[in-house]
Amino acid sequence: MKIAFFVDAFPDLAVTFIINQIAGLLERGHEVVVFAQRPGLSQQEHPLVRRWGMAQRTHYIGGPSSRLRRLGSVASAFAACPTRATTLTRALPPFSKGREGTSLRTFSAAVAFIDGFDFDVIHCHFGPNGNVATRIRELGLLKGPIVTTFHGYDMRMGAVSNGECYAPLRRAGEAFLAISGQNRRTLLQWGFDRNRIFDHPVGVDPELFPYRGERGDQDETVRVLCVANLVPVKGHLYLLRALASLRESNPELQLDVRLVGEGPERTSLQRAISQLGLSNVVSLLGALDQTAVRTELQVADFFVLPSLAEATPVALMEAQCVGLPVIATRVGAIDEVVAAPESGILVEPGDPAALANAMATLISKRNRWEAMGRSGHAHVCAHYDIHELLNRLENIYRRVAEQYLVASPRKKRNAGSN
Repeated sequence: MKIAFFVDAFPDLAVTFIINQIAGLLERGHEVVVFAQRPGLSQQEHPLVRRWGMAQRTHYIGGPSSRLRRLGSVASAFAACPTRATTLTRALPPFSKGREGTSLRTFSAAVAFIDGFDFDVIHCHFGPNGNVATRIRELGLLKGPIVTTFHGYDMRMGAVSNGECYAPLRRAGEAFLAISGQNRRTLLQWGFDRNRIFDHPVGVDPELFPYRGERGDQDETVRVLCVANLVPVKGHLYLLRALASLRESNPELQLDVRLVGEGPERTSLQRAISQLGLSNVVSLLGALDQTAVRTELQVADFFVLPSLAEATPVALMEAQCVGLPVIATRVGAIDEVVAAPESGILVEPGDPAALANAMATLISKRNRWEAMGRSGHAHVCAHYDIHELLNRLENIYRRVAEQYLVASPRKKRNAGSN
């Protein structure tokens, strides 16, 4: 199949779940082209990006970053494509409505697709990209059924308008993938057709994150790992406060806490580490590639994710797949990802005392770590194995592609139009 992916930043370590999905499809012989809003920010390159030449498969359709430059690009686009002026005009406000229209995101995409593209399936990650693809197809510049996966930030964005910001996509999209039961329920509340909603979480590859089994080299130091972008919503500050409280109540406790991730909160977190007296306890490792993350998981004792909001975090899946007990917050669909209390402990978000108590509890039950790790590994393999999920995704693709052709019998499959 010829498959288009519409994504935000790409390639980037923050979207490993998309990279894994694309790599799996390429390995199965599908042709994949990526249309991204902007390049990723990660300095490290995911090994699958290099192996499958994903950078060469990616086209950027977001236009200039500043609004002033985007406005300037409008005149340039009309000058470059005078015969398509009517189509380009329809890509501008007020003809293209919503956030994607007013930001000129739709217009920039229309310019990129001005010669027309034809695909068997158009897979959009995040609702706003689904909106853009829908509008570009309405303009006659894109052919193929639109499948949209809803994740986290897009669901939070939709909650502001009770889903009305996705009205174009809700009407025209062929399939909507819900990565959790919570997402499914919300899409139904927003009026999405239940017959077009498919349960399809993101997943991990158990072969890349093998179960480590029992550790025989444990010493007195407790090794704690957190893998998350350094942004406010990930709750790192609450973890730091919890660690300070834990050390105050257990002064003899030896901790080695390693934070993997990069982002705008680095400076403020570094300051907090110093102020809380954690400089000899907490290390900021920056963004790491998959191989380095796997190494960190193999030597950690347990994993903590103190997020204030989430969807279905892959980092928690990877940690449990390796066999780590986990501590996480009760947000998003984390209660689906973590099989608590068998594989971990869940606490309320934004509560350093609860985090500290959870860590103290887990530290006091070292003899339970292996059993918790086995439970977490089994849970992830049963529900989030990417190989099984790819089988299901291919079935969804085939179904929507067949239905699209039946519904559009007069549409010619012009494979050479791009």
